Amino acid sequence: MITESCSFLKRKKLFVPTQHFMLFATQNPPGRYGGRKVLSRAFRNRFLELHFEELPPEELEEILQKRCSLPRSLSVKMVSVMTELQLRRRETGVFAGRHGYMTLRDLFRWAERYRRTPDPGGFFDWDQFLANEGYALLAGRVRRPQEAQLVAEVLCKKFKRQVDPGKLFSGVPCTVAPKGFEHLVWTADARRMAYLAAESTSV
Repeated sequence: MITESCSFLKRKKLFVPTQHFMLFATQNPPGRYGGRKVLSRAFRNRFLELHFEELPPEELEEILQKRCSLPRSLSVKMVSVMTELQLRRRETGVFAGRHGYMTLRDLFRWAERYRRTPDPGGFFDWDQFLANEGYALLAGRVRRPQEAQLVAEVLCKKFKRQVDPGKLFSGVPCTVAPKGFEHLVWTADARRMAYLAAESTSV
């Protein structure tokens, strides 16, 4: 509980805030993201609300470029993918609103995969790399094959690269399972799951 004079927690410790103490909270607009519910008026009256409009594509491109050390040409393509997917959204049980396929959080996760990948040197097709990573991030969680195909089509349109899911997920090694897991079989679905799990925990 936070009051004007102090905050009292369950640990029964008294915290006296400074004169300029302020509490900030953020809330995504309800209806635009899955699981976001409208806050009660009584709760909202405790705060001074500031509403921010969405950033224009040009600013997003610049933010990606500077935060994730992306070439401007790649940041432009990534933002255009998000814009295109928002325009071609589909209704599913997981997503809601025009942000159903891709949110800003997804965009920065995608860009972080570029930033954290060591430069292999020489000629490396970063467009193909980002197309593959974008597919793994976005299409890896949709429920319908048609939606995964739509993601692949948009990535191909913007990056001029084909995404081959079979080739992408075949990179998981098909070696003998460790002792105690001999019963596991590396089927196509198992490889896909292993790849997506490894990628999700690496960023």
